[in-house]
Amino acid sequence: MGRRITGLRFQKHTAERVNVYLDGHFAFGLPAIEAARLRVGQELSEAEIERLRALDAEQKAYDRAVRFLAFRPRSEAEVRRHLAQAGVD
Repeated sequence: MGRRITGLRFQKHTAERVNVYLDGHFAFGLPAIEAARLRVGQELSEAEIERLRALDAEQKAYDRAVRFLAFRPRSEAEVRRHLAQAGVD
């Protein structure tokens, strides 16, 4: 049996992200574009929850890389090293 979405709330400091609450407790954040596909009361299987968490981790890694590249051009090796130091696969 899955877990039920009990809340979807925009984050205070990052308006393009949404916090997802499952069974009354914070579960994870998502980009708003992905959260738009969800609705309160929807049941999510464990596989769906893991897929959404993986999607969020991928988006966070992308955002981190873009912020790092915003300062100046970087080599692929520099970006990989920076992400590895931050604990991103």
